Amino acid sequence: MRALGAKIGIKEAIKDKVIISKPENFTIGNGVSINQYCYLSCSGGVTIGNDVSIAYGVTIITSSHDYTTAEKIKYAPLLINPITIGSNVWIGMNSMILSGVLINYNVVVGAGALVNKEVSSSSIVGGLPARVLSEILRKEI
Repeated sequence: MRALGAKIGIKEAIKDKVIISKPENFTIGNGVSINQYCYLSCSGGVTIGNDVSIAYGVTIITSSHDYTTAEKIKYAPLLINPITIGSNVWIGMNSMILSGVLINYNVVVGAGALVNKEVSSSSIVGGLPARVLSEILRKEI
């Protein structure tokens, strides 16, 4: 991945059968794991913080189409926007993160969620589209 231009931290684990398009636009921090069958479309840039776990089958896609301006929807112009995922985030199995999304620090994205807007820190989100289900309350040690 580094040879293809990706900026990768240490102690990362990118499993086999992960597809990363445009790796030159891909940056991840330390301690990131990306499990099998994930698809990351990095045309618009994907930045992932430290200590992030991305479960099996997650899709992260930085492009969409402007179907409102096209005469034929099939040929709608491409819209490209970056995706940023903060540190200490867990993205559940088969979730989808859409173009332009910011997922802040300390977040859990439930399995199968469709994230199409910003997720605030210390939130647990889930659903289609994703919505806040609860807050993460840390216990004092």
